Formats: sequence, C-alpha cells, structure tokens
Amino acid sequence: MTASMGAKSLARVVVEVHSGAPSDAALEAALRLAKALGSTLEGVLVEDAEMLAMDALPCTRVVSLVSGRTAVLEGPGQLAREMRMQLLAARRRMEELASRIGLSPQFATVRGSLASWALAERLAERVAGAVLALTEPYRRFGAHGVAQLFHRLPELAGLVLAGPRARRRPGPLVVVIEDERMGVGQVEELFALAAALKSAFPHQLVALVVGRDGESGHAEALARRLAGGARPSRRDVGPGRSGVGPGRGEASEAVEIVWAEVPLAEPGVVAEALRRLDAGFVLAQSGGLFTPGTSSLGRLLAVLESPVLVVR
Repeated sequence: MTASMGAKSLARVVVEVHSGAPSDAALEAALRLAKALGSTLEGVLVEDAEMLAMDALPCTRVVSLVSGRTAVLEGPGQLAREMRMQLLAARRRMEELASRIGLSPQFATVRGSLASWALAERLAERVAGAVLALTEPYRRFGAHGVAQLFHRLPELAGLVLAGPRARRRPGPLVVVIEDERMGVGQVEELFALAAALKSAFPHQLVALVVGRDGESGHAEALARRLAGGARPSRRDVGPGRSGVGPGRGEASEAVEIVWAEVPLAEPGVVAEALRRLDAGFVLAQSGGLFTPGTSSLGRLLAVLESPVLVVR
C-alpha cells in the first residue's frame, strides 16, 4: 500500500478464471472483499490462444492425466468447445457464490497466451487500482510467474492468492505485521484496511506481529486504538509454544494482538503460527516474507490453508 492508497480506493475486485475448476477459497475471498468494500466485481474468463491454435493442427493429440493414454481429437473445434464449457462452468460457479451474498458480477472474456507476461497485457486496463484474484496461481504460474504479473501491473493494488491446500475457512482475519521493516504509516494502513474488511470476517480480528523479539510499540498502539482503547490481549504462538486459547485481561472482542517470536527467515514457522491461529484469511503487505516471486511466499502458500491478500 502506498501512502495515498486506502481501503476506499479499492473500487474493483477482478477475478481471473482460466479453467472450470477455480479454487473456491480464492473465489470466496474475492467475493467477500468486494462485499465488504462495496467494490465492483468482475470476472475475467481467459481463453488460451495457444490451445486454440493447436485445435486446428492435425498432429495435435490429447493425453489423459489419469491414464497417460494418447488420443486424437474428435475433430476441429474440440478443444475450443471443451475450454468454453469449462469457462462457462466457472462463470456459473462464481455467479452462484456471488448470489449468496447479494452480488452481481460482471464478466468479460479475453483471449491470449496464459504466459504471465501476456496475460498481464490483457489485464492491464482492468486492474488499475484493483485487487486481482488468481484462482490457481501456484498450479499454473509458479512463484516466478506471479512475480511477473505483480511487477508488470504497477497499478495493481493487491493480489489474492490461494495455495494448493487453501480451503474455505470460518476463522479470523489475521493481519501480519513484519515489524522490523514496516513503518508506522504502513502498519496504520493495514489496520485501516482490516477494519474495513471486518464485516466480511465476523470472527475476531488478529494481528500477528513477526519480529526478532516480538515487541512492537507502534503496532500495539494502533491496535489499541482500533480496539476502542482496550488493551489488546496477547498470545504466544511462536516456535515451541503450545495453546492458542482466547486471550484474557483487557482483551477486546474486536481486536487481539498476537505476539510471535518468529525469525523473518523462517516462513515455515510463520505458517505454523497462522495454522495455530486457525486463520480464515490473511492480510499482508508486499515485501519481506510476502514478496511475490520469492521462495518464502511460495513456501507459505504451499502449506497455508487460508487465502492471502498481498497489498502494495
């Protein structure tokens, strides 16, 4: 997030779909974001130009992922028909989920290579100032491809990512603060966005502070303000700790600060802390552990059971 970007500026949520089996976790996260922020919701159905080109070649063969058997196409247009049937199924699934929370998404179809740099060109006009939800990022793009998308779309406000283990979870919204690299303004913007999203996540809002010694004066002060002046409770979910029951003392039901003595170089430990918190959705700022394209983010997404919104 830049200094001028706040929750109110996220006017659109764009969902990229390229197959008939998008992640329900990613879809639901995108829909809940749009609902909470009052944003326009758009689904972009991507037709793979390279596959359509192969559809007309007599040498094209279809290989079963289950049996490994090879078969010839039944005739020209088979791949195109199957692709469009899959995209239609994905559209209907998105419409179904959206209707449950009173949203009416718009849809557009684009044709192009699914290589990340080509897709970025197709999406550039639609995602300026928007959050882009990728329904299958690490199955298709990989970490490097996601990084290319993020860097080739400088006007993009954020990315919703879901790893292979992500699923729809009822847990709390967890704001991750890497205290050693984030300033007061950056932390304040994350809390402001989290407050705007609170209506979409009825469970407790949790701030997970990641730092060498687990101490953060400005993070606690901002969280206390968000909690209406009450002192946030503390739970230690760092390595080797046990028990993450509800905090006690002056804890507010609105916000809970969670202190974790987690080294920044250990994404597996952060992932375990998020698992112990039973995170339903994770909000983080790009950089450090959550830099698109880095192995650290890839390792986090490989084990996280909740989707992640990474904002600039």
